[in-house]
Amino acid sequence: MTLELFSYIILCFISILFAYKEGKFSNMESLPRKVFAFSIGIVWFIIVRNSGFDIDINTYVSYLDEKATLLFLMNSSYFLREFVFWGSFIGGYMLVQDKILILLLIDIFILYFLIKTITNLRLPFYSFFLLLCFFPNLMGYENIYRQYIATILTLYAFSIAYKEQYNLQYRKNIKSYIFLIIAGFCHNVSFLFFPLLFFLKGKIKLGILSSFVIYIALPFISSSKSEVETGDVPVYFFFIVIIILYFFYVLINFLKINKTSLSCLLFILILTLESVTILTGAASKRIIMFSLNIILLFIILSLQKSNFNIKSYRLIVVLLCLSMLAPTFLSNSSFQMLLTNNK
Repeated sequence: MTLELFSYIILCFISILFAYKEGKFSNMESLPRKVFAFSIGIVWFIIVRNSGFDIDINTYVSYLDEKATLLFLMNSSYFLREFVFWGSFIGGYMLVQDKILILLLIDIFILYFLIKTITNLRLPFYSFFLLLCFFPNLMGYENIYRQYIATILTLYAFSIAYKEQYNLQYRKNIKSYIFLIIAGFCHNVSFLFFPLLFFLKGKIKLGILSSFVIYIALPFISSSKSEVETGDVPVYFFFIVIIILYFFYVLINFLKINKTSLSCLLFILILTLESVTILTGAASKRIIMFSLNIILLFIILSLQKSNFNIKSYRLIVVLLCLSMLAPTFLSNSSFQMLLTNNK
């Protein structure tokens, strides 16, 4: 057993332990909890980065050795269309001159926004460890790094919009739009989820209109993206997890789904169905992996607002954690990322 796999199992155990032990009113708003979570996250990423690089990250760091990097950057649409990531990654490396260190610095930066997302949404403490171990995110920071960064920044943008729902004077705040645009220039798939911001801000008509624009444009947009596979996990595996998540949501919110949540989840369902139907496996996986994180947040939020007694709450939340952590061990692609020291 590698140190990385052993540490991952401990993180999973911590997630389940806090999910079971603490009730729905737990949170990570206190400074000691934030420091504890942040420290655990830093230690975890130090272990990950010192365990070697997977396929995509190996490709990323290979660009750092190119003498003509800046010239290539200026002449390649591949770099320019996601310039926030590449500018930060290559520019940061020029300053620190260390491949592992620049990855760690970005990890820590994104870790901060993960914690901010959880505090904005007032999610329970276990959700930090669950999201850190959730297999789309594991595959993200282990391999498809741009997507992981964009995912967390997208979630942060949504958390801002969600928080604004309860404070009318901030409804016109553009901060959430800015962060979603930044996320989009880390990985362009983030732009597809713009309608969710409109729904969360109560702009239902604008959300519906932009949804149809996305549905119509999706086949044309996807043709400009790379079709390279980032793992051997089949699309149906991801889609099964989405079905499980929707099952949990219906179980928790039976006949109590509000208009905003219904709009968001319906948009995601149609988007994922369309992506599976008309896009390549690689392209649809990217969309589904973003969607999994968003749906999971909706489920955790619903659990916090539910009327379950403590026994029922504990049963459902532990089942949720087990269901979302199990795919790492069931998928050979994600599991192998934890097994080797020199990837």
